[in-house]
Amino acid sequence: MLGIVARTRGANIALAVALIVGRASGAPPAGGESATRAADAAAAALAICDRADELTGQERTRTLSHGLELAEHAVATDQFDARAHFAVFCNLGKQAQQASVVRQALVVGRLKHEIDSALALDPDDPQVLVAKGVLLVELPPFLGGDAAQGEALLRAALTKDPSNRVARRYLDLR
Repeated sequence: MLGIVARTRGANIALAVALIVGRASGAPPAGGESATRAADAAAAALAICDRADELTGQERTRTLSHGLELAEHAVATDQFDARAHFAVFCNLGKQAQQASVVRQALVVGRLKHEIDSALALDPDDPQVLVAKGVLLVELPPFLGGDAAQGEALLRAALTKDPSNRVARRYLDLR
């Protein structure tokens, strides 16, 4: 990403990640002890991602690094846990908020991979639909952004959760 537009887009993506996550949580999936451990790590990582909004500086950096480690552990433990992939997306996205424009551009591919994985595993989760929708709306086309597809995902999220404020806010801005 280059120039002022890129810096604005990067900040918007990071803000979108912060808005999307809110108070994310999920029940542990059925399927044994390792799935429960993965679900617990994902839930902890999402709680960390949420709490990071209250932090600044090095404390925020350390907290998000810990959240990302937990989320990556959850994915490694259970690659079929949608919340674990979403937790990686959340913590990594908020880390990008503090990163340089070049680092933000490098992280986009991984953010897309993680949100796509979460969406493939849980296509009916309104929070994941909103996250993917906002990412597509905020990304410039040369990085894979697609405003029309993003808006369609935001509308799909609203059919599942009519009270979703983030989806409404993004659709009202269009």
